[in-house]
Amino acid sequence: MPIELHQDSASDSPEDEQRIRHDENDVLKCFESTGAEFGVGDVMMMLPGISKRTAQKRLKILFEKGEVARRKEGSAFVYFKE
Repeated sequence: MPIELHQDSASDSPEDEQRIRHDENDVLKCFESTGAEFGVGDVMMMLPGISKRTAQKRLKILFEKGEVARRKEGSAFVYFKE
C-alpha cells in the first residue's frame, strides 16, 4: 500500500538522478495508515528507495521522541503505536 510521501529530491549525482529523502513523518505515516507493527524491512517495503540504515535511524528517532514504542524480537526491534 503506497503512501503519499514528503518528497525532497536531491540532484547531486553525476546523472542528475533524483533521490527521495524520507523523513520521520513519512515513517510515521506508515503507522497511521495501517495501525500495524513495523520492522525495518516493513518500512523499506512501504517507502520505496529508503535504505536499511535510514529506516533504522528514522524508527529510532520516532522511538526517542515517544511517537512509537518498541520491543525486541530476536535480534531486531519491532515498532508500534501505543
